[in-house]
This record gives sequence, structure tokens and C-alpha cells, in this order.
Amino acid sequence: MSWQLVDLGSLFEVGSSKRVHQSDWRKNGVPFYRAREVVRLSTDGRVENDLFIERSLYEEYAEKFGVPELGDLLISAVGTLGKVYEVQADDEFYFKDASVIWLRKKSEVDTSYIKWALRSSKVQQYIQNYSGATVGTFTISKAKKTQIPLPPLAIQKQIAAVLDKANKLRQQSQQMEQELNSLAQSVFLDKFGDPKSNPKRWQKRPLKSILEKLVGGKSLAAPEQHTDVSEYRVLKISAVTSGQYNPSESKALPADYIPPKEHFVQVNDLLFSRANTTELVGATTMVFDTPENLLLPDKLWKFQWKESEPLSQIFMWKLLSSKAMRHRLSEISSGSGGSMKNISKSKLLELEVIFPDYEKQMEYENFYLRLRDQILLNKEYISQAEGQFDSLMQRAFKGELEIKDVA
Repeated sequence: MSWQLVDLGSLFEVGSSKRVHQSDWRKNGVPFYRAREVVRLSTDGRVENDLFIERSLYEEYAEKFGVPELGDLLISAVGTLGKVYEVQADDEFYFKDASVIWLRKKSEVDTSYIKWALRSSKVQQYIQNYSGATVGTFTISKAKKTQIPLPPLAIQKQIAAVLDKANKLRQQSQQMEQELNSLAQSVFLDKFGDPKSNPKRWQKRPLKSILEKLVGGKSLAAPEQHTDVSEYRVLKISAVTSGQYNPSESKALPADYIPPKEHFVQVNDLLFSRANTTELVGATTMVFDTPENLLLPDKLWKFQWKESEPLSQIFMWKLLSSKAMRHRLSEISSGSGGSMKNISKSKLLELEVIFPDYEKQMEYENFYLRLRDQILLNKEYISQAEGQFDSLMQRAFKGELEIKDVA
């Protein structure tokens, strides 16, 4: 079954917000979102925001120009393109002009259906391919021309109900993963206290006293198109920035490259990003699964510990990943503003960390490994939920979703 394709501009008023100057940003008040916050809202349904505007300005804009309300959609228009957030009844926020596209309904359509249609593979392919710039942008004029398959309103509502229900199951599994990871950090803080204030008076030592060396990779150019590639791949920084090792974040190497032995990533390695943006510099992760022919890039280090200093790498991972230590790592890095920040080897080696008794470290490691079994089981649930959801999405926008699926 095929449905009529309709331009988004015929269904919605397509625009953006009125400009809010950076001088009007505040540390409290009414939340002010950029594209990155809209992306997070689209993905997680919630966001930790650090920018605000004064309520008086919000109320002025609400009266003169309107503010986001139930039935509106927001689309990220720079950076990560095409992420869609459906405004909820209790939302109260404003957002950055040009970075976010604002859809306000002007015809009888189901907003939830349009949200899912915008997230469908064909529409997303159009959004990504049509940006047409080195730095991706999705403009208002392009958004107006974006075509949406539009079945009758009753079918729109049925499709939205199926996808909303499937998405809720998927989000529950994702929420469980977040809660398990939060539990790991909570137990760490309960057992060892805040690493910065050190209320339990643990011994503190500079990393250089327990590290043999920091092993880094090499800056390597990707092979040119249509040339032979090596059996080896080099990790990207993004392989560690989530805090969970992601070997799929890697790129090909030229076929003639012969890597040094020490550049290979191995199981139980603790990896560290020495350079990244302000929020992600110093990201740390553990390699639990045996890598296959993966290499370190120049912006990742792996820790090589002194054999004479027994320690738990899992303890060190969670220590360096803690909020207090991430803040400290940002403080000792160089670079500012929108530029990439970098931590020098000398400053990292001088970094002081708490160093509890080995037995205490291992108690935590054993706890975490038991918890990780639950995390892995939940990942299987997430994978199943993702597969079911993707199948429903494909069927929905091919016109193959039957009414009986709405249960």
C-alpha cells in the first residue's frame, strides 16, 4: 500500500525561535535548549540542561511570538541532524534559533505519527543527504519541502499507537541499563567516598607511582577510496567517549601498514582519551571482549601498570570515570572554548588519585563483575526490543502494519 506524499510545509508552520543573544543566557530560570539538548530529548526523553533564560524574557516571547506547546515538533538542524522531539504538555522551555526547526500544526494530522514518519529511514536519508555541506545543516526551506507519507487520520493514529507502545518497551530496557550503570557508580561512592574530598582518608598517590607507562598509538590517514585496505583497523576517539567500549567505532587502514605490536588493543586494557571536546576529554573505558586486529590511534592511551603495584583496573576505570575525576581531568587539560582540549602526558602522570588497599579494590571489582552479568543480559533485551521496533517501523511506512497490531 502506498500513500500520498505531502510536503511538511503544507501540514505545519515551519520556522524557528526568535533569537536569544548569548548575553541573555543565565545559570537558572527557564530552560534554554540548543540542538544538542533536542537530540538528547529525542533519544532519552529527558535532558540535564545547564543553560537558562530569565522568566521575564520567556514570558515576553510567549506573548509576542509563542513558545513550544503540546502538538509541536522540534527537529535538530545542526550537528546531529533530524532528531525529532514531540513537545509534551508539561514542557516549559525555549530554544536556540537556526539550530532547531520548529513545527507548529496547521492541519488535521496526528503529531505522533508525523514524529515517527520523520524518523523513518527514507525521510532520514533525505534529511542527511540533503544537508549538502561539510558541516551538516537542515534549513527551514529544506524542511518545508520534506515529503511525508500521509495515510488517512485514523490510520495515522493506529500507526502512532503501535510505535509509541513499542518505543516505550524499548525505552524501559534502555532505562534499566542506565540504572544499572548508575548503581555501579553509586556503590563506588558509597564504598570509597568522593575521590576529590577523600572523606575516608585513603592513601593518595600520583599516577606515575603506579604506572609503568602510557602507551599511545599513531596518527594514521584512512586509505584513499578504491584502494586496498589492511586487515587492521584503528579505533576512533568515539570508541571510548560513552564510557563503554565500542569497537565498531573504527576506521580502515592502508593495506601496506604494518602496526607495532604495542599498538594493538587487548582484552582488559584500560583506554583513555587524551584529547576531545571539553565534555569528553579524559573519557575512560575498559576492554572486556577480545578485540580483533584493532589498533590505538594517537589520541587514545592505554595504561600499562607496574607489576609491583597490584591494583584493580576496574576500580581505576570507575575512579577515573567518576564526576569528580572527570572535572579534575578537564581542569588539567589545555584548550578552551569550542577547540579540542588535550591532556599532556606529564600532567596526567602527576594526577593524584585515591589508592585504597588492594583487597578493597577487589571487593568492588567482584561486585561490578556480578553487576555486569545483569548489564549484559539487559543488553540482550535492548537488542531484541530494537529489532522489534525497527521491524515495526519498516512495516508501518510500507503500509504493511495491520490493525490487529494495535493491541
